[in-house]
Amino acid sequence: MIEIITVLTKEVQKSMTKKIWIGSWIALTIGAIGMLLYIFADPIWGTQKWTEFLLIFALPFGFGLVYIITLNKIYKKPFDERNVNIYQFEPDGFTVVTFRGDANTGSMRVSYDQIAKVKETADYLFLFVNKFSAFAVKKADSSPSDIETIKSYLGVK
Repeated sequence: MIEIITVLTKEVQKSMTKKIWIGSWIALTIGAIGMLLYIFADPIWGTQKWTEFLLIFALPFGFGLVYIITLNKIYKKPFDERNVNIYQFEPDGFTVVTFRGDANTGSMRVSYDQIAKVKETADYLFLFVNKFSAFAVKKADSSPSDIETIKSYLGVK
């Protein structure tokens, strides 16, 4: 059995939402450019059928803006640095026990076939159980050979 203790910090949260953050800014920028084109196209070329098409850029602008506001609210909330996950990896699955401070807030047994996706960064293994929920395993809290063993359990090269 391999045991890894991971303290859940804002760093983990930001690492998991980095692509959403970047995508939101791209959508916001594309939407803003399209809407500005619409605003300036009407006085220059007059009301034409193709200028109305530029209104579709309001969609990426709106989605990008909503995601950015939501992520900012999440990041600005006070984060309890005492959240800890204790992972116990075995060949057939792993158990995660979650603590908030000294209180055990729950535990869960997960088989490897329940893992939908594994994302590896320089510091973490993110074990996704669906598109939005993941377990963050800090690689520095274990030996490289243990991380390789866990990746072999997961079927990751």
